Amino acid sequence: SIPPNWADGVERERERERERSPDQAQAAEGSINAEFTNERDHPVSLWWVDGNQVHHVTQVEGGESARLTTTVGHRFVAKRVVDGAEKEILELAIEPNHAEMPLVIPRDEL
Repeated sequence: SIPPNWADGVERERERERERSPDQAQAAEGSINAEFTNERDHPVSLWWVDGNQVHHVTQVEGGESARLTTTVGHRFVAKRVVDGAEKEILELAIEPNHAEMPLVIPRDEL
């Protein structure tokens, strides 16, 4: 037999799931569509950090954005070419709130 309030709890959870946006529902499952916004005036490349390896994912032009499906907890680094060599400029970790809020690569510091 089903405990007295068990069925009610399941229905309430289904109602909450229906009220969530698609991005919120994905984030709850760990997978999200993250938006990376490059506020710089030059392109940056995004790299996924996989343990001690990094894998190139995409390039984001200055003033542009890129959306990636990723997982909460993944780490990315943004790099740019300076004097012919790649330079890491920012490390980003994916959090559940990034389903609704872009990850910003801020303007260069003066």
